[in-house]
Amino acid sequence: MSGLKWHLETINWNDIEQKKYNGDIFLNTQVDNFFSLSEVWDHLGFKLHKQRNGYLSLKNGIEYRLTRYSFF
Repeated sequence: MSGLKWHLETINWNDIEQKKYNGDIFLNTQVDNFFSLSEVWDHLGFKLHKQRNGYLSLKNGIEYRLTRYSFF
């Protein structure tokens, strides 16, 4: 199957500051993949700000990065 897919990275900066998992950014990052933007908005409950190469927002110490990529 080929097509566009959305890659959402959720980084919890509050946990990093509190040294959860020794403050490791990789261990404090959750990754989810979606097939459509509407799925992402439903998952988050809000929309992210449009950027040059995707979407990005910082809300309550949590950073949301959404990028689009294609796979084969």
